[in-house]
Amino acid sequence: MKTGIWRILLILLAVSAQSVYAIDAVYRKSNATPAQGTITEISKTSITVKPRVGQTVKVPISDIIRVRWDGEPAALNLARTHEKNGYLDKCLAGYEKAKSDYKGTNKNLKIDLDFLIARVQARFALVDPTRQEAALQALETFRKGNPTSFRFYEALNYLGQVYLAKQDLQQAKTVFAEMRSAPLKAYQMTADVATARVLLAEKDLAGAQKLFAQVAAEQAQEPTEQSLKHEAMLGKATCEQRAGNVDAAITTLDTVIKNASPQDSRIQAEAYLRQGDCLQAAKKIKPAVLAYLHVDVLFSNEKSLHPEALYHLARLWGSVGHPERAADAQNRLSEGYPNNPWTKKFAAGE
Repeated sequence: MKTGIWRILLILLAVSAQSVYAIDAVYRKSNATPAQGTITEISKTSITVKPRVGQTVKVPISDIIRVRWDGEPAALNLARTHEKNGYLDKCLAGYEKAKSDYKGTNKNLKIDLDFLIARVQARFALVDPTRQEAALQALETFRKGNPTSFRFYEALNYLGQVYLAKQDLQQAKTVFAEMRSAPLKAYQMTADVATARVLLAEKDLAGAQKLFAQVAAEQAQEPTEQSLKHEAMLGKATCEQRAGNVDAAITTLDTVIKNASPQDSRIQAEAYLRQGDCLQAAKKIKPAVLAYLHVDVLFSNEKSLHPEALYHLARLWGSVGHPERAADAQNRLSEGYPNNPWTKKFAAGE
């Protein structure tokens, strides 16, 4: 009997301790162990966490994977998983439900929910042009209303990407220039890579290649910076291919595929896409199909890149003796991405 009473007391003490100490967690790229405790300070460039024992930890925004907030709605974590797996409809519904369910007073959690909803809208807009205006409105609202949020520069990046997808190149340049002013090397590199992509859209091949090469030559100090170096190398390969130097482009892409983290799915997916482009240009159709197939099979959760792979597979499978696979790729392209530019390009016979 006494043993049972002591167990109840221990449980009550544990619950009491949990109510005294908020348990936030900041998950990092550089460390498998999250920084856990109470978030005591948030700025545009970092989050500071005070653990129950030990010294405070300041995490720069470029090192943050995600934040788990004390007392967050149950729907939020599932929505994060859906977003990671590319289920945009489910994760948007989940984030909106979490925002509706939350009745607490943590203003930083509320701001984060607003950002997460805007981010998913941006990811939709990068696949479906009909959703661009909604995404721009959500991101501009977040930008103006949360100038000190740790999500500020990430929101700027998505905002610029949507403007670029919309072909509003001057607005994209303006947003990326603002992001370039961030006092963090990773975001300066991000802005340079993004600006180089704008130059590509303007057909300034020399200017884009120079900027991509500049970022690719940077010394990487953290995982995000290494990923950005690889992204710049992808841009460099695109410039090489467009300039007619296909062999150099293939060599650059092979280096990225070999050295980029297998978990860096966006980099890997784009590397295989550009590899397929180069192999097509070299009239090596079977290897090109295999490159595009990597994206379809392994990286279909990268929704902004997957339609491009399906477009090429729909065009090329038949020429290597698999018309049924061509039809399957075409069906998945038209059904999964009805408003995507690659779907419309295929329908137009281009």
